[in-house]
Amino acid sequence: MSLTGRLGLEQPKRVSTGLEPPSPPPFRLDHVTDAGCCPSPALAILPRAIPRPTNTAAVLLLRTGLQPHPLEHLTLPYALTSVGRARPLPSSDDDYADGSDDSVSNLSIASTIYQYRLENGRRYHAYRDGQYWAPNDQQARSSEMVSHHAFLITLNDRLLLAPIHKPRRALDVGCGIGTWTLDFAEAYPNTAVVGTDLSPIQPDTIPPNLHFEIDDCCSDWVYPRDHFDYIHVRQLYGSVADWPKFYRECYDHLAPGGYIEQAEVNPAPKSDDGSIARGDPFDECGKLAVRAGNAFGKSLMVEEFMHDEIVRAGFTDVVRVRFKWPIGGWSNDPRLKELGKWVLVHWNEGLEGWVLRFFTKHMGWTFEGVKQWNADMRRVLKDRKYHAYQDVSVVYARKPL
Repeated sequence: MSLTGRLGLEQPKRVSTGLEPPSPPPFRLDHVTDAGCCPSPALAILPRAIPRPTNTAAVLLLRTGLQPHPLEHLTLPYALTSVGRARPLPSSDDDYADGSDDSVSNLSIASTIYQYRLENGRRYHAYRDGQYWAPNDQQARSSEMVSHHAFLITLNDRLLLAPIHKPRRALDVGCGIGTWTLDFAEAYPNTAVVGTDLSPIQPDTIPPNLHFEIDDCCSDWVYPRDHFDYIHVRQLYGSVADWPKFYRECYDHLAPGGYIEQAEVNPAPKSDDGSIARGDPFDECGKLAVRAGNAFGKSLMVEEFMHDEIVRAGFTDVVRVRFKWPIGGWSNDPRLKELGKWVLVHWNEGLEGWVLRFFTKHMGWTFEGVKQWNADMRRVLKDRKYHAYQDVSVVYARKPL
């Protein structure tokens, strides 16, 4: 039975893309109510104009595939640049002015980016080993697909909110399994789309206007200046130590008039009705998230400060749209109840991977201690007395002409 069937959730019908969206329509703040719960502002609901996508959850398991690329596939999409990064072969001489091919063989590339690190029963990226905290194995990728679906529900089946129009080139930073990137490339077939990540876990079958690169967004960018018309960032929390530098790179490599858009989830659960009290497991979970980011040297709380940093980087027309993700189906609102069920799946699928490396390598926990904490949190996730949610923000902004 499919994932949607097991959960009793709405069966997706058709991929929607937000193709060439106009300026985002006004949104309203709906109220979440539940038995014994005071009304509270909840998800910012965007008017629904297009059907629910099909390329999420269980369907995505078939579409993206969850096995690593065979080594022989590496000769098609990847080459190695002079700065030591796996990069697709450019389609024209001016695609990458300073990204000439290196003499390193494709076999050498495979020997580095596919030598994954195994820790505590989970698999992690090899390129820039240790610079990122999340696993890249099947369970982690399944969680990412569920997260993608939750974002589509949140944005009312749109892929983006920025009012872009016929972009020539687009970049998806930290693309993960590449689901959003693939959808965007199909929605904008005349746009040259690049997706970058530390792990080669993207699908093999992609449209001709899309390619993936193995790259570290924290390194100096090698693209030409003023190159992209749209840069997309999503769930990069805990990935960047120097956010001002990152936004400067985005600014420098966007063409005048181009847009940056970033969507982030705050890992600290909250409640508006007092169901999460000080010292409760959800409250402690949020405090641990702050401590983990500090110990790792890369904050997990970017949702709270990205708007101000984007303004400081020099962008104009900065817009922040705020949402809430219920954790579980506790809401009386049908749409929020559906969203909450997906977010709960996201937690159950992703929880171990979110904390395992943080807690064991950077906070001194034992593996057994982490397993026990996970078991305790799973019991808390089933407790309907908690009306927990996460803050979610989407910020988009334009580089001045």
